Amino acid sequence: MNDTIKLLFAGGAIAMLFVAFVGYAVSGNTSGAFTALFVLFCVAVYIFPLLLASHRDCKALAGIVIVNLFLGWTFVGWVVVLAWAAIGEKNPPKPSPTA
Repeated sequence: MNDTIKLLFAGGAIAMLFVAFVGYAVSGNTSGAFTALFVLFCVAVYIFPLLLASHRDCKALAGIVIVNLFLGWTFVGWVVVLAWAAIGEKNPPKPSPTA
């Protein structure tokens, strides 16, 4: 499976989880466990671009971390960082040692 399909799958899964969490919260059945899961979910969504950039071995990983740290809390900043992580230039592959 290529990176674009993985990204679309992960984005769709995140969107479905978000809709499920919002639906659960609106129903009024909130509890401490729900709050803990929701915070965990929010943290996972917030750092998703960092994980994607690290997995793709992006050259601009440090820049992505900094921009996500300062602007990732805004929706626009998070989307920009996600796009940067998804389409940013990768580091060249390391040569394998020959024995």
